[in-house]
Amino acid sequence: NAQECGRWLLVLASLTLIVGLGCAQTFFGSIVGTATDASGAVVPGAKVTLTNTGTGETKTLETAASGNYEFLNLIPGMYNVAVEKAGFSRQTRDGIQVIVQATARIDFAMQVGDVTQTLQVNADAVTLQTESATISQAVEGRNVQEMPLNGRNVYNLIALVPGVVFEGTAPQIGGGMANQNATYVDGVSMNTAYFNQTAAAPTQDSVEEFRVQTNSTTADFGRFAGGVISLSTKSGTNQFHGSLYEFLRNKVLNANTFFSNRSGLAKPPFTQNQYGGTMGGPIRKNKAFFFVSYEGFAQRTATTYVLNAPTPQMLTGDFSQYIPSGGLIYDPTSSATGTNRTPFPNNVIPTPRLDPTAVVMSKLQWNTPNQPGLTNNFVNNAASGSNNGTYSGRLDYNIGDKQRIFARFGWADPIPVLVSPYHNTEYTQGTRANPFITSVLGDTITLSPTLIFDVRASFVRTQNNRFPTQLGIDLTTLDWPASYNQEDLVHTLPHICLTNYDFSAGYCQANPQSVIIVKNNVMALSPSLTKITGRHTIKFGAELRHDQLNYLQANSNSGSFTFTSAFTAQNALSPGATGNQFASFMLGDGASGTLGLNAATTAEEMYQGYYVTDT
Repeated sequence: NAQECGRWLLVLASLTLIVGLGCAQTFFGSIVGTATDASGAVVPGAKVTLTNTGTGETKTLETAASGNYEFLNLIPGMYNVAVEKAGFSRQTRDGIQVIVQATARIDFAMQVGDVTQTLQVNADAVTLQTESATISQAVEGRNVQEMPLNGRNVYNLIALVPGVVFEGTAPQIGGGMANQNATYVDGVSMNTAYFNQTAAAPTQDSVEEFRVQTNSTTADFGRFAGGVISLSTKSGTNQFHGSLYEFLRNKVLNANTFFSNRSGLAKPPFTQNQYGGTMGGPIRKNKAFFFVSYEGFAQRTATTYVLNAPTPQMLTGDFSQYIPSGGLIYDPTSSATGTNRTPFPNNVIPTPRLDPTAVVMSKLQWNTPNQPGLTNNFVNNAASGSNNGTYSGRLDYNIGDKQRIFARFGWADPIPVLVSPYHNTEYTQGTRANPFITSVLGDTITLSPTLIFDVRASFVRTQNNRFPTQLGIDLTTLDWPASYNQEDLVHTLPHICLTNYDFSAGYCQANPQSVIIVKNNVMALSPSLTKITGRHTIKFGAELRHDQLNYLQANSNSGSFTFTSAFTAQNALSPGATGNQFASFMLGDGASGTLGLNAATTAEEMYQGYYVTDT
């Protein structure tokens, strides 16, 4: 008929598509079993009815000549199974839990009797997965919901699985390297083209369960060198369910840090507020369902920085404060050989000798000391943290007893707080807003009791942005020629590195003035066809992906300059304790410098993989 022809055309069209395709391994579960009589002989032709107790969805089939039955491509949830045949009493098995990528075996021993008689049995827990050789472990709904997680990142629950360790924030599975795993949410890959990073996690309360495969995965998984992580999100049911929550941590019960207390500063800020809610239920009973979730995250914490800051006199070239401690600074032009230099009179650099760019930069990069002395004279609680809002929504629709579709959309926008140790706005550290989008549309069609077609389309976008606050500054304000504005396309302040005047460890290596803008797109459409024939379940499918990577990096476009005490020391070749790096900076005499260039990459990858499995 026309409807059946339309389904087959959809199958053929999906199998032949080669543009914009991507990964969509199954997140379903299965129920299989065998019906036998009292003597142990198989019972063919028995009617088997499967019911999802949450959504009311039903499926029916008959046992094969071998007495076997199989229900495939089941969304995780609670089910019951009923078996009936003339001459035998009807049997039902309740409370069967289907979990992601697992097969529950439910066998029936039929008893002679009237079909109007019903024998009801609660399903026993399935403790051994005999239907699969894959080594894996599932973390089910209650554990996902109730496990305490600081920050509530559901990926951290992967550590509950044997064979998983974390390298920083990235899991290593089965001895594999970090960032070499395959991660799926609702059967859609969350891995990006940028270092194979994993897109941000769905909220903990929107995840039904997940499974981690550590070894012997099936052929429909590829592109990984560690393990496979599969998450399944919640769907609505015939009853309305919702939740509201808030997790709060606060500095009120914290003690002050030693340096803040000694400097008379208040407790460093620390507040972590995580709040949200979920709601799910029917749009049309037994047919259409929804589930939505929202989670907000706001964190403010601080690190106490004890730093060196130049005094107001030093900004004018006056270093006379160093004379009592023997800290003389020497004129680098007073000796042609760089040895036996003459000190500046009274340790004061004449105003005409001050470098104009250094005069401007010294007022931007540092702040006025707030403590006495020449060292450790600036103490500050520098705030850090982030704000984030994560939204997700899912729709499920049972078109009939042979077709089910679902759609899910997720969006988040983490916005980190830029760290400013010297309490200024020109020189800060941190990343920028990195919004991401995840979406999937899936369709499962039962073409016949022994033939099932599944197709899934998806789109994932992630970003990784880092750039300084003063991006696009007019470089003539640094007393540089106007031509530099044309030569430096991104216009950032130069990176100034002074030992003992840096505001963080590794500051000289990690240039806060660099610009990194990364945008990833992963587009997907994947078909699979499952055929049951006798004792074999054969699955054909494709893993086809279209990755797009847009990458821009600009390091030190305005220059990176390092200043040491050598240029103001008595002997440049052996400075010892003479000279001062800040004095060298005010003279504009750098020890070394580099000029960076733009690196822009636009890359696309069309990946194709095909598989056949026989279970």
